[in-house]
Formats: sequence, structure tokens, C-alpha cells
Amino acid sequence: MKFFTQHLTARISSYFLLLSLMTVGIVGGVAFLRAREALKEEAFNRLSVAASLKEQEIDRWFEDQERNFFITTQFPEVKEQLQTLLNKQTPPENYQRAYEQLSAHLKDVAKVSPNFSEIFILDRANRTLVSTNSNREGQYTVAGNFTYFDFEQIDSGMPIPPIFYVSPATGKTTVTFAAPLRNAQGERVGAILAHLNLDRIDRIVRAGTGLGESSETYLIGSLVTASDFISKSETQTKEFPDGVSSAGIDAAMQGGSGSQLYLNYNGVPVVGVYRWLSEQDIALLVELHQSEAFDPARQLAIAIILAGLLAAGLLSFGVYWLAKRISRPILAIADAATQVAAGNLERAAPVLTQDEVGILARNFNAMTQQLKTSFAALTESERKLSQFLDAIPAGVFVIDPQGKPTYINQTGQTLLGRGLVDSSSSEPLSAAYSAYISGTEEIYPPDRLPSALALQGESTIADDMEIRRPDKTIPLEVRGTPIYDEEGNIIYAIAVFQDIIQRKKAEKVLADYSHTLEQQVQERTQELSQTLHHLKTTQEELIHSEKMAALGQLVAGVAHEINTPLGAISSSIRNISNFLAENLKLFFATLPGLPPEQQQSFLEVLQHTGQNPNSLSTREQRKLKRALTRNLEANEIENAPIVANFLMGIGLYDDIEPWLPFLQNPESKKTLQMAYQFANVQSSTRTISTAADRAGKVVFALKSYARYDSTGELIETNILDGIETVLTLYQNQLKHGVEVVKNYEPSLPRIRCYPDELNQVWTNLIHNALQAMDNRGVLTIDARQLEDAIAISISDSGTGISPEVLPKIFKPFFTTKPPGEGSGLGLDIVKKIVNKHDGEINVNSVPGKTAFTVSLPIKRSINSQGS
Repeated sequence: MKFFTQHLTARISSYFLLLSLMTVGIVGGVAFLRAREALKEEAFNRLSVAASLKEQEIDRWFEDQERNFFITTQFPEVKEQLQTLLNKQTPPENYQRAYEQLSAHLKDVAKVSPNFSEIFILDRANRTLVSTNSNREGQYTVAGNFTYFDFEQIDSGMPIPPIFYVSPATGKTTVTFAAPLRNAQGERVGAILAHLNLDRIDRIVRAGTGLGESSETYLIGSLVTASDFISKSETQTKEFPDGVSSAGIDAAMQGGSGSQLYLNYNGVPVVGVYRWLSEQDIALLVELHQSEAFDPARQLAIAIILAGLLAAGLLSFGVYWLAKRISRPILAIADAATQVAAGNLERAAPVLTQDEVGILARNFNAMTQQLKTSFAALTESERKLSQFLDAIPAGVFVIDPQGKPTYINQTGQTLLGRGLVDSSSSEPLSAAYSAYISGTEEIYPPDRLPSALALQGESTIADDMEIRRPDKTIPLEVRGTPIYDEEGNIIYAIAVFQDIIQRKKAEKVLADYSHTLEQQVQERTQELSQTLHHLKTTQEELIHSEKMAALGQLVAGVAHEINTPLGAISSSIRNISNFLAENLKLFFATLPGLPPEQQQSFLEVLQHTGQNPNSLSTREQRKLKRALTRNLEANEIENAPIVANFLMGIGLYDDIEPWLPFLQNPESKKTLQMAYQFANVQSSTRTISTAADRAGKVVFALKSYARYDSTGELIETNILDGIETVLTLYQNQLKHGVEVVKNYEPSLPRIRCYPDELNQVWTNLIHNALQAMDNRGVLTIDARQLEDAIAISISDSGTGISPEVLPKIFKPFFTTKPPGEGSGLGLDIVKKIVNKHDGEINVNSVPGKTAFTVSLPIKRSINSQGS
């Protein structure tokens, strides 16, 4: 520590090193935090996409299994053999024949449907009559965790959530479909059941997503009394006998969907996205270890810190070497100063350089020479001091610690009317010099004299004293000041006094002007406040402009990168569609066994696929399917439910009369099945094409919204384009419970405006409306033309704004949101932008509805354009 305090070079190097380390630490910390936040958002987006894809595959897989189970049990020959098998009056030979046919049929179905691990039939006593696993025939089955439904439920469109349970035979999670079998009187005589093989679900969930080495996807369901794995192996399930739990699992099992950072079921910090699959009553979770997700941020921070430490060390060494060279001549000057301070005025500092240090040495030598001259002149100065004191226009009065006057200059004698009082006099100084309290006949108290207070260590000013002489009265201002020696002891008290008769007169004049001056100060202060407010507003607008410009560049770059793969997807799916269309005749060539008229019908069926895009809801599809089945049965078409299912998939459900001859052909089932598969392929290509087009629209909206115009020029614009752009960006929030009602008056005129700033207005108003409704309700947008303006009204079905709050909503920094969720500047910015366009903004709020109306003048309109 002593070395540090006594050496300048060490202190300079240490301070520089400390500042360098602080800078490196701050830069590394900020870089880590910003990179971590960006990586977190990227991870959430990637995990959400993966979760959505797997959710769709799981839903589709369960729908396929229900449909296959339905088709398996609806063949007429199957129904006939089931009734024979379950009828107690059936002769043995008929029973055996029915058993053999059903056993063969079920085994054939099991071969072509590997997702059914076992299909079996139970009688009324739950005894296994027929099974694809012949070892279980004759055994009794406990009717427990089965997913029961009848086929009227399927046709009605009612959701049938599967029941997951742990199979006592395999120890794995499974689902069992069960449907009752009834006789002609409607009595339950048995049931047909199928155990699902969930290995396909496990493969869907485990399929690689490219999210990272530590990524994990799994399903959670309620098994008995705890939440457990659906898509894990038996060993992994046994690792958690009491079930699994985490923040993501608990939130999903309560019916929630979202994303957050939390500890997974193993206590590992993860970035997680969770979804509740309501159709299956299970939860889907996609997770990535935080250590992998945020590793690039840590690597960046470490690299910055290591590089900074190396640079700081090298710079500190250089600074130490440079400081040592600079301090050498300074130390020589310090040594010379020490000797001069000791009284050796002949000592001179060496001049070693020509820079500032050399100038310091020369100035030090000059100062030493001046000091020698000053000592010589000191005596002469003391002689002249008395002359100077006598010449100043104020009285100077000095007393010693005992209160004895020791000096009074000529001006003082003139004001007081006499010189020093007799040292032997015991009369108080105030009485000796006729000092009175101003305006009274009272002698000035001796203990209140400024000179007496100065002897007590107080510096005071008194302007309530006057000296009375026979010919006049003189008002005085007296300043008392103590004078100390080197040890801090008071050795004198000096009083300086002057005639203030002119000042007293001026004070009266000053009082007359004080009121006017205060008023002028208030006016100028108000002007300065307005100017300051304008400057702050301008600064905020400049900062906002720069931010929007930077955001526009970033979004434009991202949009360009997204457009490239979207273009590739659209091009590829068009090629696939064209290939399918051009190869219809190849399908035609695969059916040489049909007669010519049936071959022509098959070609027409293939050409008809895809002409009715599947835009119907599930309920509408099932309703049409029931009607189509009844129509086919009325026309004596065999296997009507299966044929109806194929026709619905192909899109032939509006008018089937022209196709009846074709459908009545026994070979039409194979033809329909091939056409059905071809229709599914075409439907998938249309789905991909629609998704690519929708993504392209979102990218275009982002580019349009982020293209911030900083030129400050008016642009000819259709206002509705900006509103539609903002609605596109909010599509994700709108589609989950918000009904958008658009009332656009046709042929609204285009106006010259600042479109980017107006987009801010629509964004703020729509965002506030969604928050007011908690993203559930009706968002209404009205656009109409008034006489000389265009009025845009944005209203919501929220709770409304209270009358107490309504007058304050446009004030800066006023917000009703919790701290940290709003700045209170949104509506203030909206009002400024509308005012900039010479427009008006009004708000009307009642319980259940709040409407903001923006009116923009049409004085700059160019021409009309339909909305």
C-alpha cells in the first residue's frame, strides 16, 4: 500500500487497469444478456414450430385409427358373422364357420393395420371368443380402462378422448377401443375391441426435429392418480413411480399452452414449449436444455472477456512504461520544490524536456525567483499597507482579543467622528462612538457588535446600526471577521463599515420594481418550459425515427431470408401437383380388368378429385357423410359406409346420380380406394401450398410495416392498406377468440399522408383494444367518408374506461397498467401523429364498448380507389 501511495506510475497503471477491467466486464455482461435474450426468443419459436407439427401428426394418427376401427367393423359379412357367433342358438357348424371367417378376417386386418396390436371379440360375460392372439381365446377380460363408443357417436361428431392406461400384460402405456355389439332387439350381446400399438406415437414424438442434441419431446397423460409418460419406455416410466412433474407439465395438464424457462422433470433447466391436446386429453412438451440453448451467448461473453483481459494487460504494461518516462522529470521538479520549501531559494529545477513538463520546470524556476523578489518587497508592502487602508472608501476598525482597539483608518475616523478611544476608558465601544440601533434611542448592545462576535469566531453582518453626530446621523453596514494565527487562535477582530445612506434610498426604489420583475420572471420561465418541452418532444421523435429505421432494416433482411425457402416450397408443390395431374393416365392403365365404360368412369373420378376443396368442418363432414350413406343404401350400394367414406375423401358428395352405375359395379371398391388415396395426396399438396401463401402474406406485411420512411415527405396512400397490414401482424392473437368485424365504405379516396406514422396509430389502437378485451371479444373497424374527412373507428367489447380516467388517457406517462407493462406514451404519440396530419382523435366509452375515432382531412386527396 505504501508503494502504491508514494509512486505516481503505480497509481496511473492501477487506475487504468481497473477502468479497463470494468469496461470489459460491462461489455461482456451486456453482450451475454442481449445474446441470451435473442437466443431465448429463437428457441421458443423453433420449439413452438416443432410442437405444432407433432400435434398435427398425433391428431391425424388418432383420427386414422378411429376410422380404421370403424371400417373394420362395418363390412356386412363381418356384421353377419358377429351375430352368428354371439347368438347362443347358433348351430355348432355355423358357429365354427363364423369363428373361422371372423378369425381370418381379424388377422388380415391386423396384418394391414400394424397399429392394432390385438383385435378381439368378447361375449356378454367378457370371455374372449375370437382374437388375433389365439392364446387369449377363452380367457376372461376385466372391462376397465377401455375407450367405449358406439358408431352413432362417431357419426354425430362428438369428440371421444382416448383413455390411456398401463397394460398389465406389457407394462407399457396403451389405448383400447371398445364398441358394443347388439342383436336385432338392440340388446348388448358382446363387444369388439382393439388394443392400439402406441409405438407409432412414440416414433412421431421422438422423430428428430433438428432442435439440438439435448432436445426432448414427450407426451404426458393422467394415468390412475398421477401424471406420467405416454411416449416413454417401460423402464423410463418405472423411474418415476409417483408420476412426473415440472412447471411445464403442471401448466399443460391444467389445460394450458405456452412457453417458459423452467426445471424439467429431472431438475434440469430447460427452454420449454407445452401444449394441451384437448382431443386426446394429453399434454405435449418440447424442451431444450438451457445449457445448449444459451451456450453461444456464454461463448461470446467468454471470448469478449478473454480478449479484453489480454488487451487490458498489454495496455496497462504500456501505460506503466509510459508513466515512468513521463514521471522522471516530474520527480526532479518535486525534489527541487522540497528544497525550496525548506528555505533554499537558490535551488533550481532541471529542465529535461521541451514539453509541458519542461514548461513546468521553467515556470517553477521563475516562481522561485519571484519568491526571492517577494521576500525583498515584503517590508515595503507592509509600509504601503497602511497607506492603502487609509485610502479605501470604507472604514476599517481592528481590536485585539481583549476588545482593545488597535487600528482605525482615516475613513473610519471620518465616519465615527474620532480616532482611537483612550485605552484606560471603561466606556463601552458603542457608547464611546455614539452607536445606536437604527430608528431608536437605544445604544447598540456591546455583545451584538460584529467586532465582539468576531472575537467569538463568528463572521457577521449588521446593517441596523447608525452613528449619531451633532450635525448628522449616518446609517452603517458593519462586517465583523475574525483573524486567526497558524494554530487557529483568534488574534484580532476586524470590522469593516461603510455609509449605506444611498443604499437605503435604493432599496425603496428596488421594492417598487420587485413586483414587476417577479411577473417578468414568471413569464420568461413559462416560455423556457415550453421551449424545453418542445426540445424533449423533438428528441423523442428523432430517437423513435432512428429505432424504426433500424428495425425496418432488420425485418427486411429477415423477410428476405424467409422468402427464399417459401419460394422453394411453392415451386416444389406446384411441380408435385403438375406431376399428379399429368400422370392420371398411368392410374388409368393400372385397371385393365374393368370394362371400357367403367374405365372411363374411373378416369372421370380421378379427374374429379380435388374439385371440391375440403373447407367443411368436421361436424359438417359427418352430417354429409350420414346423408350420403343413406342415399347409397337407398340405391342398394354394397358397403355403403365404406363407399361414403371414400366418396367424401374424393369430394363426390354433391350429386352422385351420374356415378351410380359405376358404384354398382362390384369392382368399383378398388377403384374408389385408389382414387381416395390420390385425393389425399392432392389435399396434402393444397394444404402445403395454402400454408406457403399464408406465410408469404405475413412476410409481406412485416416488410410493409417495418419499412419506416424517414424522408418526412407526404406519400399518396390508401389508409385501409395500413390497417390490413397491422391486422395481418396481429393475426396470431386475433384467431384465438377475437371476432374482427370490418365495415369499410367502398371507394374511399387515397390521401397524401405519412403512412408509417399512421401505422403506429393503428398498431397502438388495435393493441390497446385487444388488451382491453383480454384477447377475447369483438374488434370492430369502421371506415367511412365524411364531408371533408375520412373517419376510422376502432372499437372493442371490453369493460370500458371509467369517467375518472377518460380525461387523462392522452396525457404523457399516464397509464392504468401495472408497473413495467406500459410507459403511458402510446396514446400521447397517437395524438401527436394525428395532430401532425391536421386530424382529430376522439374516444367514446361505455361499459362493454370503447371506440376511438380518428378523422383525417381529405384536403390533400388525389383520386378515389376502392377499398
